[in-house]
Amino acid sequence: MKQIISAVALIFTIAAILVIPSAAQDNYTYQQERRPFDYSDKFYVINGIDPAAIVARRTGLDKSSVFDYINDDIHRDVRIIETRTGYDINGNPVFWAFYGDVYKYAFRTDDVGEKAFETANSGAVYLFPSTSVKNAERQSAVIDLAAGGPDKNPLGLATAVIVEYTKKAYTKEGQEILKKIVGANGSTLDGTPIIRSSDEIKQLTRWGMISQRVRSFPYKELSSFLMVNVIRDPRFGAISPDAYLEFTKDGSGKPLEKEMIFIKHFECLQKAGKWCDSK
Repeated sequence: MKQIISAVALIFTIAAILVIPSAAQDNYTYQQERRPFDYSDKFYVINGIDPAAIVARRTGLDKSSVFDYINDDIHRDVRIIETRTGYDINGNPVFWAFYGDVYKYAFRTDDVGEKAFETANSGAVYLFPSTSVKNAERQSAVIDLAAGGPDKNPLGLATAVIVEYTKKAYTKEGQEILKKIVGANGSTLDGTPIIRSSDEIKQLTRWGMISQRVRSFPYKELSSFLMVNVIRDPRFGAISPDAYLEFTKDGSGKPLEKEMIFIKHFECLQKAGKWCDSK
């Protein structure tokens, strides 16, 4: 009788073990590596990019990345610790990592490379260089990866687009419009309105108040494309303790008033692994 009871208990134990993997798998997914690691050479190649042609690729020896171990074929043992600020197409704040600049010659000369080139041209990272401070951005980038998520655009390829205000923006009519946007979005380093969404970019372009140009023109030393990793869910350890935030500063070196939200959320995510309560 005891043997039968033991056998039954063993069956239930095995059954319980077989049922657990579903929850365990969810927990594994929950615990999966979320920190941004550079991609392996093989992964770049199969997605249409020559890794040797990537400009400013993270090395582990620069101040933007460190050596760290990761056990998969997609990434290599270089973890990016520089975290940048940006807005998605709807104006929501996002954190992202820069993986490198890409010239046209970096795309493979085959069908895979052509597809990657089309993907890069279908999305944009809008950049806002300051007119008052050299080599500085006047606000955070706006990221529009129109090609879709990681399944369709695993390398985060996009066109680097420079956004500048035109003379029309400084007319009396233009200033009245910009004043309203400042009231809603806040001011940039240059005192112009922060542009937060792709809709605002499109509207201001239609009104002739801003211009857009691919970054390589007229400066040929700058590449037309770049690779970004928008951290889709920065919770649960995606922002590591040694990560640091690269953000836009005002004339005194402090964060822009309306972009302080990035600093607050970054600190909450880094220390507690979750958004601040105000999110």
